[in-house]
Amino acid sequence: MANKITDIIVIDDAIPKALFNIWREEVYNSNEWRYYPYTDYNPINQGVENVSEEHKLDDTPKFQLMYDVNNLTHLTQSIVDIQASLCKISSYEITRMRINALSNHREVPQHHPIHIDTPADDKSGLVLSCILYVNDSDGDTLFYSNETQEIVQRVSPKENRLLAFPAELLHSSSPPRDTMTRFMCNTVYTYNV
Repeated sequence: MANKITDIIVIDDAIPKALFNIWREEVYNSNEWRYYPYTDYNPINQGVENVSEEHKLDDTPKFQLMYDVNNLTHLTQSIVDIQASLCKISSYEITRMRINALSNHREVPQHHPIHIDTPADDKSGLVLSCILYVNDSDGDTLFYSNETQEIVQRVSPKENRLLAFPAELLHSSSPPRDTMTRFMCNTVYTYNV
């Protein structure tokens, strides 16, 4: 039986190398990539929404690969299952799965808007956000204090690094400055204990 996950978990070389390499090629070569200029995924209505005019400078135009969580390929389902197993959750549902490709964009601030990944209608508090970094890059994931919103931890992107954390933690991404693109796969799980 799983316990409620309360800590930030970082696991390097999370997915077996051969499987990761095949999946990464599937990601890079997918025909499903879409360009979303100044948009974000809204988990409430399961759709993509425009970023408001006043927040456009806070965000990076991005390419996203949105997954239909009810129709994952066998390969992608294997990635989902391995992540869940590493985090010791066995009874779960996926509320969102997407891949972001953030480009080197020097005009935006040092980080994107601070947010949480918990669905608005979730009352259990048992929501886990996993980030699987697809490539080596800069553009850290930042975690913040609830009280002061000061940075309390940062995790750097590294190929095949899994970052898992309670989805209610305040966090943000930051755009790459020294590399061209930061690829990451974000999977949000609801789970039972």
